[in-house]
Amino acid sequence: MPKSEQKQTAHGNTGENGSVDKIRDLLFGSQMQDYEKRFNHLEEMLTAQITNLQNETRKWFDSLESFVKKELDSLSDRLSNEKTDRIAAVKELSQELKKTAETIQNKIDDVSEKTAANDKEVRRQILDQSKMLRGEALDNKKEISDALHKAEHQLREDKVDRTAFANMLSEMALRIKEEFVLPDVKNMKDE
Repeated sequence: MPKSEQKQTAHGNTGENGSVDKIRDLLFGSQMQDYEKRFNHLEEMLTAQITNLQNETRKWFDSLESFVKKELDSLSDRLSNEKTDRIAAVKELSQELKKTAETIQNKIDDVSEKTAANDKEVRRQILDQSKMLRGEALDNKKEISDALHKAEHQLREDKVDRTAFANMLSEMALRIKEEFVLPDVKNMKDE
């Protein structure tokens, strides 16, 4: 059944429209059928191309989605590996810092022990020196005291009598004045 008849039955117009369609069929019938075939063919081609484009687009999107998923998975793996590596590096660095801190603490403890030992030794040496110097000072004090007592004793023994000393000073005074005359010297002058 041609399309024109289908249109008539679909619209329910059988009278007037039917005759116009018949005229049209007679005048343009073969051309119309040819156009219809061409349009159907174009429509089928467009539908096929659209379907192809949709399929290709779907494939392309699927491929793109797969690529993006792979890239995201790859980035996720890289980030995970990077995170694991950094955590390991931080742990290693932390252990190294802990070892370094322990080494430094041990060195500080050693230095403190050596310093304490040196301080103890220096204090002992100072105490020994102090005892030795005290002993020497006591010995020197005793020697000086003995020397003073000896000198005092000697001075007491060797001390000049006051009268003799006074006579000696008087004689010196007279000699300075040139008034002192020795008895022997007078006798010699007289002779």
